[in-house]
Amino acid sequence: MDTNDSFTVYKEFTYSEPADILMGLLKDEGIEYRIRNEAEVEQEVILGPETHSIIILLKPEDHLRVDDLIEKRANSELENIDKDYFIFSFDNEELREVVIKSHEWTPLDVALAIKLLKERGETVAPEEIKKERALAVEESSKPESIGKPILALLYILALFTSFISIIAGILYMTSRKTNSAGDRVPKYDKSTRQHGLYLVLLSLISSVIMICLFLN
Repeated sequence: MDTNDSFTVYKEFTYSEPADILMGLLKDEGIEYRIRNEAEVEQEVILGPETHSIIILLKPEDHLRVDDLIEKRANSELENIDKDYFIFSFDNEELREVVIKSHEWTPLDVALAIKLLKERGETVAPEEIKKERALAVEESSKPESIGKPILALLYILALFTSFISIIAGILYMTSRKTNSAGDRVPKYDKSTRQHGLYLVLLSLISSVIMICLFLN
C-alpha cells in the first residue's frame, strides 16, 4: 500500500484553476497523485499576511511521464484557442515570464507563450530559461523576516507567559514553504528562527516563575 512518503512534490499552484486542470489530466491517465493543500490563515501581528498554495505530489518515476503528457496535451489544444485569450495581449517580456515561472501557469499558457515568442522571432534558449529559472528558485527560496516592533511586542507578552508568544515562536522555528522548484525550505530567516526559540524559552521560564509565585 502506498503512503504519502512515496510521493514527492511535482508542482505548486497559487490558484486552483491550473491545479484542477492538472488533476483532471492525471485522472484521465490513471496516474496516482496526492494533494497537499496548505492554507495558512495566520494573525498578521504574528506571522504576516495570509498565504495559500495547492501542492500536487507524484511518485518520482511519474514526473517525466507527466511532463510529456502535459506538453502533448497543451500543444494539441493550441490551434483551438480563441484569439481573445488574454495571453495573446502579453508583450515579449511578459511571455518570457510565463515560460520562466511555468509553475505559476497552466501548461496551455506556457505552450502558448513559447509559440508566440517563436512567432515574434524571439529565441527561447533552454540554457537561458534554465538560468532564469534558477534565479526564480533563488528568489522564491529567500526567507522572510519579522519586524522589530512585532518581535518587541511578542517579547513583552512572553514576560507574562503569553501562549501567543509560544505559538509564534514555534511557528517561526518550524514553518516551511515550497520554492518554485518544489523544494521545502525554511519560511523565516535564521535570525527570526532564533528569536522563535528565545520566545518559547522566555515564555516557559515566565510560566514556571508565575506558577511558583502562585503556589507560594
